Amino acid sequence: MGLRLALSPDSERVLRYAKSVALAVGQTCSLIHVIEDSKPQSKTRRRSDGERKALQRIAELQSSVGSEARVSIVVGPVKETLLAQARETYSDVLVIGEKSSR
Repeated sequence: MGLRLALSPDSERVLRYAKSVALAVGQTCSLIHVIEDSKPQSKTRRRSDGERKALQRIAELQSSVGSEARVSIVVGPVKETLLAQARETYSDVLVIGEKSSR
């Protein structure tokens, strides 16, 4: 099962839900965080800064939820990147946490 995590205030709730669903059906959960690629010229710098921040936040979330999900952080257009990651990991279910507007 794949989980697209937007790192919003609701991320902990979404991760808890995905973890419980995966456990209920005897599957594992993988976390996918997409760093949207809107400025190709700064892709390398944004990716390393974005990855570092995302990995730190995801580690905090996983610790608070008791999750040990595999984490993938990728750069690209969100929709296409999520679909490609879901195919590559053979995900049966994709839980998507919405990006907060707050």
